[in-house]
Amino acid sequence: VHIGQWHNALSYDEETHFRSLEYLRARGNNPEPFMLVASYHHPHEPFHAPHEYWDLYEDAEIEIPEFPDDLDETYSMMDRCLNAYHGTRRYNLRDPDGLRKLRRAYYGLVTYMDRKVGELLDTLEQTGLADNTVVVFASDHGDMLCEKEMVQKRCFYEWSCRVPLIARFPDGWQAGTVCDTPVSLIDLLPTFCEIAGTEAALPHDGESLIGILDNPPQNRIAFAQAHEAVGMPCIMARQGSYKYNYIHSHEDQLFDLVADPGEWNNLIADSTHDETAVRLRQAILQRFDPETM
Repeated sequence: VHIGQWHNALSYDEETHFRSLEYLRARGNNPEPFMLVASYHHPHEPFHAPHEYWDLYEDAEIEIPEFPDDLDETYSMMDRCLNAYHGTRRYNLRDPDGLRKLRRAYYGLVTYMDRKVGELLDTLEQTGLADNTVVVFASDHGDMLCEKEMVQKRCFYEWSCRVPLIARFPDGWQAGTVCDTPVSLIDLLPTFCEIAGTEAALPHDGESLIGILDNPPQNRIAFAQAHEAVGMPCIMARQGSYKYNYIHSHEDQLFDLVADPGEWNNLIADSTHDETAVRLRQAILQRFDPETM
């Protein structure tokens, strides 16, 4: 972990934030519909936390990963390919001091982002736009942060693929509601289209979240794919508490996230879960053709 100097004036996120605020202020109470995507880089590696945010966590208790003795035996072929791609063996990812610094910087960047989002919301209020604007906060991926001695993204573990998705409607619709139904970022397009009262111009695989919030389905399956750096087509199917990871031509994975939130116990060879494994594998192969991917 290297702690260096960074100037906010040169930051992509500062420029994005400035332009977003200026756009909202320029609109004022303009009744014309608009869509603003304020896309920030943080918190993303390299974790360059501004010093004021780094300093916030100087005395914080920072939890670091625990590594079982048989860690290497728990890796799937997908994991092994990713670790080779990221060159994890070149570094000591178990160093407690380095791990704390890594997460301290990450926490600082999360706080940085929290304040930026707060300033956006304040500007919506100040301009009067908050009374007629839907706000959605989401992220494209997480980060392993050295859990399982892995880094970055590109895998299906919760640290990597589970992301925040928070919506605020101007009339307070569904305020405080927590929906546990698995959904995907591809569901945002049809959601925005339904809110705007229009149809998407191109075909898509998503489903509007409006109906899901009204009546959460019990058996919905959310899919994800990974191809870059993993050496073979890899596809995830998430239904309820179960996650099935299809790894083409290699042993798959099945996890029960309620009983095993850390995703350590692969149930794929456990005959008591055969029905679940077959159902989710079939759902994947009905939707995707790994031979042509």
